[in-house]
Amino acid sequence: MTTFKLTYSTMFDPPEDLHRHFDAALAAVRSSLGAEHPMWIGGEDVRAAKQFTVHGPIDRRVALGRFRRGRRARRRCDRGRRPRVPPDGPRRRGGSASRR
Repeated sequence: MTTFKLTYSTMFDPPEDLHRHFDAALAAVRSSLGAEHPMWIGGEDVRAAKQFTVHGPIDRRVALGRFRRGRRARRRCDRGRRPRVPPDGPRRRGGSASRR
Protein backbone atom coordinates (compact mmCIF):
# COMPACT_ATOMS: atom_id res chain seq x y z
CA MET A 1 0.00 0.00 0.00
CA THR A 2 1.25 3.43 -0.84
CA THR A 3 1.65 6.03 1.82
CA PHE A 4 -1.34 8.31 1.51
CA LYS A 5 -2.30 11.02 3.93
CA LEU A 6 -5.99 11.89 4.02
CA THR A 7 -6.40 15.64 4.42
CA TYR A 8 -9.08 18.19 3.50
CA SER A 9 -7.29 18.89 0.23
CA THR A 10 -7.01 15.20 -0.78
CA MET A 11 -10.30 13.79 0.55
CA PHE A 12 -12.25 14.43 -2.65
CA ASP A 13 -9.90 12.33 -4.80
CA PRO A 14 -8.47 9.49 -2.67
CA PRO A 15 -6.61 6.59 -4.31
CA GLU A 16 -8.55 3.40 -5.14
CA ASP A 17 -6.47 1.47 -2.53
CA LEU A 18 -8.07 3.56 0.20
CA HIS A 19 -11.57 2.43 -0.83
CA ARG A 20 -10.53 -1.20 -1.17
CA HIS A 21 -8.84 -1.32 2.26
CA PHE A 22 -11.72 0.55 3.89
CA ASP A 23 -14.29 -1.89 2.45
CA ALA A 24 -12.23 -4.87 3.66
CA ALA A 25 -11.92 -3.39 7.16
CA LEU A 26 -15.64 -2.61 7.26
CA ALA A 27 -16.52 -6.20 6.29
CA ALA A 28 -14.25 -7.53 9.06
CA VAL A 29 -15.89 -5.29 11.66
CA ARG A 30 -19.42 -6.11 10.49
CA SER A 31 -18.73 -9.84 10.73
CA SER A 32 -17.96 -9.50 14.44
CA LEU A 33 -20.91 -7.28 15.40
CA GLY A 34 -23.07 -8.77 18.14
CA ALA A 35 -20.39 -11.24 19.22
CA GLU A 36 -20.13 -12.45 22.78
CA HIS A 37 -17.05 -11.12 24.57
CA PRO A 38 -15.46 -12.86 27.55
CA MET A 39 -14.67 -11.27 30.87
CA TRP A 40 -10.97 -11.57 31.63
CA ILE A 41 -10.05 -11.48 35.32
CA GLY A 42 -6.55 -12.35 36.41
CA GLY A 43 -5.71 -13.65 32.94
CA GLU A 44 -8.62 -16.11 32.94
CA ASP A 45 -11.83 -16.22 30.93
CA VAL A 46 -14.43 -15.92 33.69
CA ARG A 47 -18.04 -16.80 32.88
CA ALA A 48 -20.93 -15.05 34.57
CA ALA A 49 -24.58 -16.02 34.34
CA LYS A 50 -25.80 -12.57 33.29
CA GLN A 51 -24.95 -10.60 30.17
CA PHE A 52 -25.82 -7.23 28.72
CA THR A 53 -25.92 -6.07 25.13
CA VAL A 54 -24.37 -2.83 23.92
CA HIS A 55 -26.15 -1.20 20.96
CA GLY A 56 -24.81 1.34 18.49
CA PRO A 57 -25.40 4.98 19.41
CA ILE A 58 -26.75 5.90 15.96
CA ASP A 59 -28.81 2.82 15.14
CA ARG A 60 -30.06 1.15 18.33
CA ARG A 61 -31.09 -1.91 16.28
CA VAL A 62 -27.41 -2.78 15.74
CA ALA A 63 -25.97 -4.87 18.56
CA LEU A 64 -22.26 -4.10 18.91
CA GLY A 65 -21.56 -6.93 21.34
CA ARG A 66 -22.68 -8.99 24.31
CA PHE A 67 -20.69 -8.66 27.51
CA ARG A 68 -20.72 -10.42 30.88
CA ARG A 69 -21.95 -8.72 34.03
CA GLY A 70 -19.08 -8.97 36.43
CA ARG A 71 -19.66 -7.71 39.96
CA ARG A 72 -20.42 -11.03 41.62
CA ALA A 73 -17.95 -12.93 39.42
CA ARG A 74 -15.23 -10.42 40.26
CA ARG A 75 -15.85 -10.76 44.00
CA ARG A 76 -15.70 -14.55 43.77
CA CYS A 77 -12.42 -14.43 41.86
CA ASP A 78 -10.98 -11.97 44.35
CA ARG A 79 -11.75 -14.55 47.04
CA GLY A 80 -10.19 -17.34 44.98
CA ARG A 81 -13.45 -18.97 43.91
CA ARG A 82 -14.74 -19.39 40.40
CA PRO A 83 -18.28 -18.24 39.61
CA ARG A 84 -20.89 -21.00 39.32
CA VAL A 85 -22.21 -21.31 35.80
CA PRO A 86 -23.94 -24.31 34.24
CA PRO A 87 -21.62 -26.39 31.99
CA ASP A 88 -23.67 -25.49 28.92
CA GLY A 89 -23.31 -21.77 29.62
CA PRO A 90 -25.70 -19.16 30.90
CA ARG A 91 -29.40 -19.99 30.85
CA ARG A 92 -30.45 -16.74 29.14
CA ARG A 93 -28.55 -16.56 25.90
CA GLY A 94 -28.54 -13.30 23.97
CA GLY A 95 -30.55 -11.30 26.47
CA SER A 96 -32.13 -8.13 25.22
CA ALA A 97 -31.09 -5.94 28.14
CA SER A 98 -29.26 -2.88 26.98
CA ARG A 99 -27.00 -0.64 28.94
CA ARG A 100 -27.65 3.08 28.76
